[in-house]
This record gives sequence, C-alpha cells and structure tokens, in this order.
Amino acid sequence: MCQTDITTDTFDLPLAGEGLCHSAEFFLLNDRRGHAPFSQAQGGADTRCPPADYKHLLHFHHIGHARFATTPALYISCRKCERGRPSRLEAMGDGQPLLAMRAIVVLMRYAAFTVDVDRDANLAEKGRYEAGSRALGGTETIPRFASSGKGLRMLAELLEELGIRGTFFLEGDALRDIAHHYDVRGLLQKHEVACHGICHEDFTGESTGICLSGEQIGEVAKESRSIVQDIIGRVPTGFRAPYQHIDEIGLGALAKAGFYYDSSMTEAMKEGKVGPREMNNGITEVPLACGEDRSGRKIVSYLWPMHEGKRTADEYVELASSFRSGYLVLATHSWHLAETFKLGPLEPRESASEVEKTRKVLEGMQDQGIRFQPIEEFLECDR
Repeated sequence: MCQTDITTDTFDLPLAGEGLCHSAEFFLLNDRRGHAPFSQAQGGADTRCPPADYKHLLHFHHIGHARFATTPALYISCRKCERGRPSRLEAMGDGQPLLAMRAIVVLMRYAAFTVDVDRDANLAEKGRYEAGSRALGGTETIPRFASSGKGLRMLAELLEELGIRGTFFLEGDALRDIAHHYDVRGLLQKHEVACHGICHEDFTGESTGICLSGEQIGEVAKESRSIVQDIIGRVPTGFRAPYQHIDEIGLGALAKAGFYYDSSMTEAMKEGKVGPREMNNGITEVPLACGEDRSGRKIVSYLWPMHEGKRTADEYVELASSFRSGYLVLATHSWHLAETFKLGPLEPRESASEVEKTRKVLEGMQDQGIRFQPIEEFLECDR
C-alpha cells in the first residue's frame, strides 16, 4: 500500500462507534487492558506481528469499507450498521463489551472509474428526440457506434492490465449495436453495468427543447434496464442521465423505477471532500467532482477535455491529489479512445495515445494510494 497522501491517526474507539469513516481501514494495536496482539509499522516504528502459528488465524471483519484486523485473542464483531456506522462493538473472546480500544486508523481514499458507452461523438439537436453523431464528411448526423465499440474493448483491456474494476453506463441503442460485433458480456464480466438511457434522450430538454415527463423518464429507465439485463445478464441498479441532464422530476422517476443510485450531477469538492448523499426522494446521488487547477480555473473529473486536447493527464492526477475523503468519481466515454470531435475517427497510433493518457491518469491515482471500486460495491454497506 502506497503511503503517499494517506492519513493516519491513533484514538480511543468508542462503543457507539461515532466518527467512524466507512472509507477507512482500522488496524487494532492494543486493547484497553494494554494487550498488544500485533502492531503495524508506521513511520519507522518497530513491527510486532503474531507468532507464525497464529497468522493463519488472523481475522478481518468487514464493516462496509472498514476492516478490523484482530488476533484470536480478541474477536471484534459489529451489529447492524446505520449507514455504514457501527452501532455496537464488542469483544467476543470473553463476552465483555469494550468501552474503548486503542486503534490506528488509515484513511483510504476510494474512487470510481466510470465509462459512458453511447453513440459516437453524440450530438444533441434542437427538436430531435434522439441524439445523433457528429457528421463525417457531410451533414448527416445519423447515430454511429463503431468508435464506441472499439473504445470499449480498449478500455476493458486497459483496466484488466491495471487491476481496476469500473462502472459502465450503457446506452440501450449502443449496447445492442456493439453486441453484434463484440462479446460485451465477456468484456464487462468483471465490471459493474449500469444504465444510460436508450437513445441518449435529453431528460430536461436543456439541449433539445424536448423535456420528458416523469412518466416518460420512468419508461425510458425501465426499458434501458431491460436491454442491459437481456444482453449482459445482470440487473443494473445505477443510472447516469445522458448529457448529465437531471432534475428532481428525473431523480424521482428513477427512484420510482427501482434504481438505487444516480451519477449525473457534478459537485464541488469542499476541503477535499466529495461523495454520495441520499436525496429527498430516497435515491442516492453519486456525483462527479469539480475543483480548481493551479491557475484557478474550474476542472471537472470528466476526461472529455483531455481527449479533446484541452487538458493534460497530469491535471487530473493533480485534481485527485486534492481529494481527501468520500468517493471520487472519474468519467469518460468509450468512443473518446477511438474518435474525437476535433479529429473524427482516430488512426491506431492516435488511439494508442488516448489509451496512454487514460493510463497515466489511473496509474497516477493508484500511485497516490487511491483504490478503485465500482459504485454499486462502494454503496453496498449502506443498503
């Protein structure tokens, strides 16, 4: 585990568990009685581990994303969590509750790498319900999907190399087309699949002038889920609105349709914090993040500007370095690895360059100690 940008602290862990962060790893150093089952080396401190014949008995008890490491001398259990916060901790060895434990906390930072898989260079047009694709050599904006399919394959290969599991928001039309040319079920078998509409509808009408009602959005969401389930064989629980256009009506429709979370909004990091929050209608919003670059300009955790030559990979790595706690959502399009608005479909060497830019961002975040986890899995502790 890389120690860069990792916060450590030692404190008395209270019975009520107040203040525990679900994005943390806890290593038990010693209990209140002064016993020291084992120690974790920190800052050059001496390391004291259990005897070799006890190592196979070491237990990790999971509480959301908190891992309590204990020896057989002291088993820690947790009763029902309230949104990831333990309501009771007790020592199972002698049956007596611990009022407090001495623990060292390593605050781990978690992130999601998300991919919108939709029509190539999607283009909203006034008065048109479905999105088109940027015209190639003329004025026709007929939807295309070839670049999205190529990019999906390249991203799946890259994530496999890096050991990252992502979240893929799948547009219905794009998924149907790509499935004719690629084994999408195989490509995405290690990743979370979620929904991204059917034909890149503009829920709020901001770009097309066609505003959908809550009932219409609900129907789109349900059909989108059915398409993903039929082709991939799994039921998605998350949604990202095309163009990231969502409002209270749309969020309510998604909640009513049975979706657990939405990831359409963008929110500013405040003191390095950004992450999921429950909305009034019961759906959980998992926003993208925005911050400021060195010049004070706004930068959002969507990689579109990088692929269009307007930002560098290093700027996104720097954005990640300002992230301290919560859950950082990174996003890109699959087609952007094979096509850009500026250049159109890319030559192989140009595509390879876009892959390397993406690799640089992801590896740069990994080098900071950030762990990637699919959204559904990250939220699982709260369900």
